[in-house]
Amino acid sequence: SDLKIVANYLAVYLGKYGYFPTSSNWNELEITLRTVGIAEKLPQDPSGKLYEYYYCSDIATGDLSLPEKFSPSDINHFILRAQLEQTSSTAPRLYENTAATLPMGWNCYIWPIDCSPERRYYCLAQ
Repeated sequence: SDLKIVANYLAVYLGKYGYFPTSSNWNELEITLRTVGIAEKLPQDPSGKLYEYYYCSDIATGDLSLPEKFSPSDINHFILRAQLEQTSSTAPRLYENTAATLPMGWNCYIWPIDCSPERRYYCLAQ
C-alpha cells in the first residue's frame, strides 16, 4: 500500500538521522525526503484525498507544534493516515491492521488524531 511505501522511506530516514522528520504535512514530507535523497516523489491518493503525516514522540513533553519546545531527536514515532473509500463493514480486511486507537504516552504535533474506522480512516502508527 502507499502508506507502507512511505513508512519504508521513513525507516530509511530514521536510519540516517536517528529520528523522524518534523514535516507538518504530506507536501513538506515529500520535500524533506527528496532533499535528503530518499524519495523523489511520494504516492498520492488516487481518489484525490490527501494522505497525512503526523510526527510524534513518547519522549518530548512540550508542544510539538512549537519547534523551540523539543529537540528533533525526540521525534521517534509517526502516524500516516488515509481516508478509505470503503467502510470497515463493507471491506473489513482493509482495516485489519489499522491503528484505530493511538498508543498511550504518545505526544503528536496535532492532537487528537482521528483514526476511527467508523469515519473510514486508516492509520499506520510506528
